[in-house]
Amino acid sequence: DLIQRNAREMEQIMMLKKSNEELQHNERLKDEFISIASHELRSPIQPILGFADLAKRGLINKNEAWDGIINHALRLQKLSQGILDVSRIESGQLTYAMKKVRLNEIILDVVNGAKLNLNSNLSIETNLDKDDIEIEADRERITQTLENILNNAIKFTEKGKIKVETRINAEENKMEIEISDTGSGIPADIISTIFDKFVTRSVGIGNQHGSGLGLFISKAIVTAHKGTISAYNNKEGGATFKIILPSTKGMA
Repeated sequence: DLIQRNAREMEQIMMLKKSNEELQHNERLKDEFISIASHELRSPIQPILGFADLAKRGLINKNEAWDGIINHALRLQKLSQGILDVSRIESGQLTYAMKKVRLNEIILDVVNGAKLNLNSNLSIETNLDKDDIEIEADRERITQTLENILNNAIKFTEKGKIKVETRINAEENKMEIEISDTGSGIPADIISTIFDKFVTRSVGIGNQHGSGLGLFISKAIVTAHKGTISAYNNKEGGATFKIILPSTKGMA
């Protein structure tokens, strides 16, 4: 009895220790997120105020001021929307409007939009399956997922190319999407938790980082479509994100 009691007490101690470590880990992630979110929130707010002040004093023309204000306001809107999406995901209130959509069409729309802001040292190539099949999906949410991943690839790739490919796996009735880049890759210490909430890291050119929400939201969206999402580093450099979605009807 004494041995069994000691074993139970030891097991409880280990469980408490594990729970404490998880709490500390989560607290560190939250602190890091708050720090990054605060920086991300301040970053667009200060230029907005700056453009408004310069225009008010007549130091720049109104069109230039409006362009600057709108660009930074859009950054602020994206961050606030990300925080709202996370809240809805955790409460189970993120809704989906499922209907038939053509996946290649969505991908081309996302790629063409991303090309507008590329630097001259970077290109985006597409290699899409010739059969543009229809799938049951929420067009807006799938677009959001692809934009998150493609924008990350652009952010962490100074030069080279980003490749977007689709393949139909007829045997398993699935559509595979791969987005690969020639950038700095995913740091080894976060690659296993890259889709967790708040996970972020300053890597690549210019100490780039994200808010730690985009990939968490992307995984939730893909999972809701009965699909999977994964990421790995390429042997030749850079990283690849792979999404697999069912090409049949009847998804949740």
